[in-house]
Amino acid sequence: MRFVLDGLTVFFPYDYLYPEQYEYMKELKRALDAKGHAALEMPTGTGKTITLLSLITSYQLAHPDVGKLIYATRTVPEMEKVLAELKGLQKYREKCLREDSAAGDEASAVAASSGEYERGSILALGLSSRKNMCIHPAAIEGADRESVDSMCRKMTASWVRSEAVDAAHGTAAAAPMATDDAELQQVRDAAAAAAPVTEPNERAAEQPPPVPDIEDFNVGNAPPGTARLCSFYERLENDYARPVIATADNGSNGTAAAGATTTTTANDDGSGNPTPQQVPKLAASSLLPPGVYTLEDLREYGKKKGLCPYFLARRAMTYANVVVYNYQYLIDPKVSAMVSRELERECVVVFDEAHNIDNVCIEALSVNLRSHTLDVAGRNLVKLGERVEKAKQTDASRLQEEYSRLVSGLVNSGTLGGDGAGAGAGAGGGDGGAGGFLAAGTELELLQSPVLPADVLSEAIPGNIRRAEHFLAFLRRLLEYLKTRLNGAKTVESESTVTFLESLHKASGIDSKSLRFCYDRLSSLMRTLEITEMDEFYGVQLIADLATLVGTYKVGFAVIIEPFDARLPAVPDPILQLCCLDASLAIHPVLERFRSVIITSGTLSPLDLYPKLLRFRPVALRALPMTLTRECLRPVVVTRGADLTTLSTRFEDRGDDNVATNYGKLLVALAKTVPDGLVCFFVSYSYMDRIVSLWDREGVLQQLSQHKLVFVETTDVVETTLALDNYRRACDCGRGAVFLSIARGKVSEGIDFDRHYGRCVVMMGVP
Repeated sequence: MRFVLDGLTVFFPYDYLYPEQYEYMKELKRALDAKGHAALEMPTGTGKTITLLSLITSYQLAHPDVGKLIYATRTVPEMEKVLAELKGLQKYREKCLREDSAAGDEASAVAASSGEYERGSILALGLSSRKNMCIHPAAIEGADRESVDSMCRKMTASWVRSEAVDAAHGTAAAAPMATDDAELQQVRDAAAAAAPVTEPNERAAEQPPPVPDIEDFNVGNAPPGTARLCSFYERLENDYARPVIATADNGSNGTAAAGATTTTTANDDGSGNPTPQQVPKLAASSLLPPGVYTLEDLREYGKKKGLCPYFLARRAMTYANVVVYNYQYLIDPKVSAMVSRELERECVVVFDEAHNIDNVCIEALSVNLRSHTLDVAGRNLVKLGERVEKAKQTDASRLQEEYSRLVSGLVNSGTLGGDGAGAGAGAGGGDGGAGGFLAAGTELELLQSPVLPADVLSEAIPGNIRRAEHFLAFLRRLLEYLKTRLNGAKTVESESTVTFLESLHKASGIDSKSLRFCYDRLSSLMRTLEITEMDEFYGVQLIADLATLVGTYKVGFAVIIEPFDARLPAVPDPILQLCCLDASLAIHPVLERFRSVIITSGTLSPLDLYPKLLRFRPVALRALPMTLTRECLRPVVVTRGADLTTLSTRFEDRGDDNVATNYGKLLVALAKTVPDGLVCFFVSYSYMDRIVSLWDREGVLQQLSQHKLVFVETTDVVETTLALDNYRRACDCGRGAVFLSIARGKVSEGIDFDRHYGRCVVMMGVP
C-alpha cells in the first residue's frame, strides 16, 4: 500500500498495516524531522524491519538532503533478512512509480521532469568480513576470519604489488614499499599487462569477462610462487578509479568537485605534495548498477565481472543509499576507522535488535589476556626482532626512513603516511596530516588505533620508542610485567587504571605517555617490515591494544585479574582483563557524528534505562504494544517433572541432576508428539553444556534422536550457521529436528522460527 503520513508519501509493500507499525512510523518520522535520536521498542513479529525500511527510504526519496541509511545488525542472517525485505520494498516502489508515470497525469509529469523516478532507484548492499565475501579459491580455504584476512593482505598489500612490478621487469632486488599513487599506478599497469584489457568505452559492450585462473595468476614474467596477486582485486584497481574526498587545505583548493573522479599522484617536481589528477578509468559510480545486493549477490556479481566482492562493496559504500553491516563497523574504533570514516554526517543510523548494545559497546573497548596469549606475544617479539635485524642487513634505509618520519612527527594515531594503498594518503601525510586528498575506499590498513577518534593524539611518538630495537625492548619489559602479575595472582584482584599504571611504572619504569603511543608505534613497525601475516601476530597486537587503552583512559575502566576460570575453578587458568565500565564511551562518537541514530528492539524494557546507559537524549522514546487479532499461542508452564520433581533453573538448583533428567524426559515426550521443528532455549552456554553432557551419559539424547535430529548452537559462528541450515533441511524433508539454543544468543535474536520451523518452543528457565 501507499499512504501519506504527516505529508510524507510512504511506500509499504504489504496490503495491511498493523496499528503499532503506523505509530512506530510516526515516532520515527518525528525523530528524523527533528534531526535527533530515538529509542523505540516494538515486539518481535510485528514487522519492525520493514516498517523501518519503508519509512526511512521514503523519507530519503522526499528529502534528498538526507544521507545514507546505515542499518547495523548483530549477525549475518539478520543482515540477509534486512536485504531480502528491502528487495521486496524496492520492487514495490518501482512498480508504483512506473504506474504513476504511465498514468500521465500532471503531477506525475512534473515529478518525472524533476527526476523523482530516477531517484526512485536505489543502491543497497551488505558488507561483512572477507571470509563471508571472498571468492578467491585459495583465500576462502582459510579456517577462520583471521586466516582469510591474512591471505588477502598477502596478495593486495602495496609492497607485495610493488614486488610484482619488479618481477615483471625482471629486477632481482625487492622494491621499496609503495609510497604514493604513482607507484601504485605502475603496479596496476604491470598487472594489466598480464591479460589484454579493452578500452573503457568498449568494456560496456563486451561480454562479461571469464573468471581468471587465480592459482596461476602472476604479474608479468614473475616466477611461480613470487609476488602472486589477486586478479579480482587487480581488475578492480585497473578498471575503476577511486572516488576522492578532500581533506585539509594545503595552500590550494582543498575540495574536490562533486561527482569528479580523481586520484592522487606525486608532483613531477618531486615535492611529494599530493595533487588531484584525472585518470582515464571508469567512474567509481559505475562499479555497481542500482539494485539491492545481498552477500551472495555480491559474490555472484564479482565472479561474473571478475571483481573482488569485498573491496567492491567497500568502494560502493561511498555512493550507496543503504548499507547493512555489523555493529562493530560503527562501534569498534579499530574497525570503524577503516570502514566507516567516510560516511557523511547526514546519514541515518539504525541499531536493530539493540537490547544488548551496551554489552557490545563495553566489549569493543575491553581486552582479555591469558597465559597463552602472553606466550604468543613473546614469540611475536622474537620474530619481530629477527625481522628488524634482517632489515638492517638487507635494507637499513627503510628503518632509517621510518625513524626520520617519527622524529618529524608525521605519524598521527592510526593514520600513518607512506602506504598509498593503506593509510589513505599520499607521500608524507595521513588523514589530518599536512593537507591533501583522501582516496575513498582505501582499504589496506593493517592496524588501527583502539582508542576513540576524539582521544587520538597528534603529537610525535616519544623518543624512547622511536628506534625499532628500543620499542621491542619496551614491549618485552611490558610483557614481563604482565606475566608476573598474571602468574602471581592467587585471588581475584581489581584495581583502577591509575593504580595499574603506578604499579607498572614502579616495577618496569614504563610511563603512561609511551603506552598511549604503543599501538601506533607497532603499526608503523609492521608497515616498515612489510608484514601481512596479521593473524600470526595477534598476541603482540593485544598487548599493544591493552597498553594504549590503559595509557589513554584514567576513568571508565578497571583492571581485573582472576586466577582461574569461573566455570573450572579447580584448573589454574589466570586471566587479566581490561574492562570498560562505561558503555557510553564507545557509542558517543556515533551519536555525535550522525544526524539521527535509532536504537530499536523487541525488548528494550525498561525503556528509560538505555538513554541513561548510553548518555543521550532521545527526541522519541516509546514502547509500542502488539496487536493480536486471534489467539495464536498456547503458553504452558511446567513446574514438575514426570516423577513430581520441582523443575527450576535457580542458581542453587542448577547442580541437581534429577532436575536436568526431568527436563530431558519432558523434551523427549514433546518430540514424540510435536511435528516438524522444536526449539529449546537454555539460560546460558555453560548450563546447556552441563545439561547436554548429562543427557548424553543417561541416554536421553539417544531417545531424542529416535524421534528427531538434534542440533546445537555453539559459540562458533560457522558451526552454528551450519547447524541452523541442517535444522531447516531436516524440517523441510519431514524428518523433524530439535534445535538447542541460548536465550538472548545470536540464534534467538533475528532468526525466524516460523511455520514448520517452530511448532513448539521450550524455555528451560528464565534468562
